[in-house]
Amino acid sequence: MPLSINHNLQTNSVSGVMADVATAGSILVPVPFKGSVIGGGCGISAALTGTDTVITVSKINPQGVTTIGTITIPAAGSGAGSQYGLVITGNAAACHVEAFESLQFASDGAGTGPAVANFAALIRGG
Repeated sequence: MPLSINHNLQTNSVSGVMADVATAGSILVPVPFKGSVIGGGCGISAALTGTDTVITVSKINPQGVTTIGTITIPAAGSGAGSQYGLVITGNAAACHVEAFESLQFASDGAGTGPAVANFAALIRGG
């Protein structure tokens, strides 16, 4: 059955850099288009030791902060160039972003570093 209206199914990405993922803090990445977060992750520049570091990925808008999911960087086995994926825990409404809302990547700072983290989120338009 054909769709009654055209839908944009193009997937785009947004990205940002955190100077030290082993220090508690966050970055905000603006999303210049609307869509649904369908994936994402991060890559790190150096090994983390001690305790696993958890990154909480949320959307921020005038209504508040809504959790989309988490990225876990394990202390064991991490190293330069390691990549870790976003585990989406939010429902469809939580994952939907409007144009010019922001995604927040917030580190709990549990690991021992330092390590630069490059984050990306995949967003399917519509």
